[in-house]
Amino acid sequence: MNEANYSIKCSVNRCKHHCKDEDFCSLAKIQVGERCQSNSDQCFTDCESFCRK
Repeated sequence: MNEANYSIKCSVNRCKHHCKDEDFCSLAKIQVGERCQSNSDQCFTDCESFCRK
């Protein structure tokens, strides 16, 4: 198991960087990006460091 980075809270269990027993990421840093829907004014943020298990 990867060591938890207590500076990055995360609850995405499907990511390979998620610490299984704790809701934290194991990466030293992450990249956050913006995703906007083309037909509306809604925008969302995404963790671009996500990797599916």
